[in-house]
Order: sequence, then structure tokens, then C-alpha cells
Amino acid sequence: MQKTISITVRIVILLTLLATAFGLATRPAAASIEIPYDAAVSSATLRLYVRGVWGPNMNVTIHRVTGAWDEATATWNTFNGAYDSAVVNNFMVGSSLGRTIEVDVTSLVQGWTDGLYPNYGLLIQSSVVEPNFYAVYDSKEAPLQFPVPVVPALKICWNNNTVCSEYDTAVQDTYIHQLFPNDIRGTWPILYTGNVSNVSTCPMNNCKKQSLIQFDIKVKPPEYTNPGTGTPGFWKNHPEAWPTGSIVIGGITYSKDQAIEWLKTSDKQDKTITMFRALVSAKLNVMIGNNPSCISTTLTAADAWMAAHPVGSLLPASDAAWTVEGQPLATTLDNYNNGLLCAPHRD
Repeated sequence: MQKTISITVRIVILLTLLATAFGLATRPAAASIEIPYDAAVSSATLRLYVRGVWGPNMNVTIHRVTGAWDEATATWNTFNGAYDSAVVNNFMVGSSLGRTIEVDVTSLVQGWTDGLYPNYGLLIQSSVVEPNFYAVYDSKEAPLQFPVPVVPALKICWNNNTVCSEYDTAVQDTYIHQLFPNDIRGTWPILYTGNVSNVSTCPMNNCKKQSLIQFDIKVKPPEYTNPGTGTPGFWKNHPEAWPTGSIVIGGITYSKDQAIEWLKTSDKQDKTITMFRALVSAKLNVMIGNNPSCISTTLTAADAWMAAHPVGSLLPASDAAWTVEGQPLATTLDNYNNGLLCAPHRD
């Protein structure tokens, strides 16, 4: 088996060099996977092609990379173990020689799209500790002329699998080698997982081979028409402009007529009316298509404040519930309603 692997690897490298020399090795640029900002990832599948295996049926684990890297410069030393030890998923390669494998990485991709952590890609490595057991995979540089080249790719589905991307190619990949800690292998046509024997260099006679793979995943921001924001004065005087017949404030539903009556009510003796006016206006401004990104947390906090202090509960301006908690929120909403933040004011 070892001889077979060696010959396979040499053939892949030779074909790559020949194809490059004749201008035939270039693949189309990796495509971005674009996902709507509010999409719930239903499934995400990593696809790899196992070109060869040396050793028993080996377990390979997938990990989240925690730091930026570049295939043009990445080495064992520069990467410096920048990955999360928690296992995202695993797969077995002993029975996968010469064929495609697919592995679920949904939790990792959902974390990327939700913004829980940056997308620095993923790492694959063998959990086998025996030396000289390793597996070889096609990299994104695998030559087009090689039989059945299958480069690392990712397919993502969302909204209960009703929408899926194609299998999109990795934007960069490389493998790093503990035995050769300063070698750069980002243009190699193969990736590795496993270990090799070297007593003098590596702990416990095992020098690891790890592979890094990264995909270009973009979260598509919502499209806002930004027709312009209106103040409480606008919304109380233009009922025809309301995009809804009712509105929920602090968990209570108010009809349009009820809400307008409160907008017209003086707030001098009751700061819950001040907050109500600001929050109603801000919510209406968002409903008609204005960008809410700068006030999203303020809207949530103001709604919670109104739930604790319903409109009409006669909260004086001197109360700490207003001066410490409510007033800063209302000021932010007022600035938004006047077009001073992330959405313009009405003409």
C-alpha cells in the first residue's frame, strides 16, 4: 500500500507540473457562497476526495480554525496550532480509498453565518497516533487532467433544505507538516492527514500532518429602500402612511387609532409616553424599509423597558427608571427618527 500511495502522489504532482507548463491546470476561481442574513442553515456538507490511504481504517477529525492564515505563507510554525480542539465531526478513511466522502459540518457553518466566530476555515487531522499512517486527498490544485479530480468543496442548504448552494470550491487550502515546520505547500495538488516517524524531531515519534481548508461564505445583508424616517409628529399626523393597522409595544398590541392617541398625548408628566412615542415611530420607520442595524439592540431594550413601564403608568422625569435606563434609549431612538443615525430623514 505504501508503494501505491507514493506512486499516486508522484503521478498527481507530475501531472500538475505538466498541466501548469501547458497552461491547462487553472481552475475557475472559487465561488462565494451567499446566504441571506436571516437564513437558518439546514445542512452543510464538506466534500473531499481520498486519493490514497496508508494504514488501517483511520479516524479523521474536523476542527474550527481560530486564526487567519494564507496558503501562500502558512507553515506548521506560522499556523502555530490555531484551531479549536473541540471536534466538529469525524469520518473514517480506510474504506474510502479512491472515492468521494461527504461529512456534515452544519454546526460549524451555522456558527460562521450567525457571527458567533469568524470564518477562518477548518482543519482536518488524524486521531491515530501510530507513526506512518496517513491519508492523501485532492487539493483545489489537483490537475483537471487527473482521473476523477474532486477538489475540496462545500454545499450549504437553508430554510429547511428548500434552497441550496452548489458544491463550491475552497478559496484556499494547504497542508502543514510538523517534520518540515517551515515548508509552504499551498500550491501542492494534495492534502494530508496522519503521522510520520521521526524520533529526533517530534514528540512520541509522531510528526503530524494537518490540512487547512477555507471557503468564501458571505452573509447577504438585507436590502433596505431607506425611504426616510419620520418623527412622532409625522406619524401622528399621517395615519395613511402607516404600514400596519396595529403595533406591539412592550408586549401589548395597540390599534393604529390607539397608538395615534398616545402620540398626541402630552408627555410632560409621564415619561412612559416619551418612550412610547419614540419606540412607535422607530418601529414604523423600520417597517417601511429603513435600515435598523444601528438601533436593533436599542429596539429590544426599549421594548423590554416598556413591558416593565407600560404607557400611561405616570413615571416622572426624576425617576431613576427614566434617567438611568429609559432616557438613553429614547434619545437613541429620537436620533434615529430624526435621520441622524443609519437611515436618512424623510424629504
